[in-house]
Amino acid sequence: MLAAPKNHELDYTLVEIMEPIPSAYKPYFAGWDRSLDTPKSIAAIHHPSGAAKKLSIENDPVVSASIGSNMGYLDDSHWKVLMWDSGATEGGSSGAPAFNDKMKLVGMLTGGAATCANPYNDYFSKLNAAWNYSAEPERNLKTWLDPSDTQTQTCNPYDPTTKYLNNVAIKEILSPQNCASFDDNFVIEIENTGNNQLTSLHVTIVFNQNERVDFTWTGNLAFGARTQIAAPETFYTEGANSAEVYLTMPNNLPDDAQEDNYKQQVFSVANDNVNKIKMLFVSRNGLSNVSWLLLNENTNAKIEASLPNSNSASTILCLTTGCYRFELIHPNIALQFTIENESLYKTIYNKQYANAGNEVFKFCIFPYNESRVYVSDQTKVFPNPFTEVVFIKPAENFAEVYSAEIFNMLGKRLFGRQNNLSDIYIDTSDYPPGVYWLFLNAKTRKEKILLVKI
Repeated sequence: MLAAPKNHELDYTLVEIMEPIPSAYKPYFAGWDRSLDTPKSIAAIHHPSGAAKKLSIENDPVVSASIGSNMGYLDDSHWKVLMWDSGATEGGSSGAPAFNDKMKLVGMLTGGAATCANPYNDYFSKLNAAWNYSAEPERNLKTWLDPSDTQTQTCNPYDPTTKYLNNVAIKEILSPQNCASFDDNFVIEIENTGNNQLTSLHVTIVFNQNERVDFTWTGNLAFGARTQIAAPETFYTEGANSAEVYLTMPNNLPDDAQEDNYKQQVFSVANDNVNKIKMLFVSRNGLSNVSWLLLNENTNAKIEASLPNSNSASTILCLTTGCYRFELIHPNIALQFTIENESLYKTIYNKQYANAGNEVFKFCIFPYNESRVYVSDQTKVFPNPFTEVVFIKPAENFAEVYSAEIFNMLGKRLFGRQNNLSDIYIDTSDYPPGVYWLFLNAKTRKEKILLVKI
């Protein structure tokens, strides 16, 4: 043993392996990260209740926390997992390493309330907290892991048995994120996963399944090291966008393993007339077979994406005003699906699907510019005239139970609903072009609005 806390104010132990590890064991030496950068995700390897090795994954950022001063630990010395997306920990998991999204050690499991049936609230002692906290140098991790005082924040992993000489992986698309601007650069992060120094790489980016950018990166990247690469040009469009990134020919040679050479990003480019739309997907069975497609019915622009292999996922899009057709494809699983308009603090769609299948529905984005909306006594209709889907936002004093009905000029009732919802989305695809009457009725008032379909 090299280092440990004196009075249990932290939770760590540093040991040294004295004998060489046989190559037949295929060892992999993990890197570490002592920075205070909040991990974007956490993966823990452990043996719950003494069982065979298990892997638990949290895809959301952890939070800096105190486990409790009554337990003797220093304040703000732990990373807290609020809820595991996959798996959990139990008694016997203590000491489990926590790896961040760059596969580097950031903490060790102290404990928490989590069980397999209740995957909430686990605490990992921060690697940074034990770095240089003690007046006794031999207790600090810094003394042993950075004896030359290089001030390094991270250490890259090392695989002495890797069979790959020329191999590169795309780790993340850093920019743009959702609700981007036209001025944002397109930036990716890559990692050299081959034993040879990486000195060149061909990069291809396809924007919106149409515009293609090809360029060559040059540099000097050691095994396990990462760097960021910015595209020389971009082709963004207003509203929803997609980008596909392909990495080829590291060191001007074929890549030894191509499964990590591709990544897709879905994002939105905003202007002054957009709404921030958040889509939430949850399934205990995993989302790996779920995909979706969004079509702007005004411009026919579409965006589609597949979901990651996790129990929950979210996507944020900045959508321009107009009407959209959304298709959700979820074979073989049940899931909960929600669309929220965060700009207006409201839920557009929320439904739990017990069975597999394809779901299609339509919705409209309400514009901030009130001059583009038909207003009758504070009830708002958009668009009007309309082509297919019409969005109705009743006045505030219609918030109580009301009925909404649409009649054609011959007096035939085409639509009727009774509820206490604040908004109504009506699909009029079966209505011929013409003029219609909308009737809104509440306990205290009534309203009649002329609708025009073109």
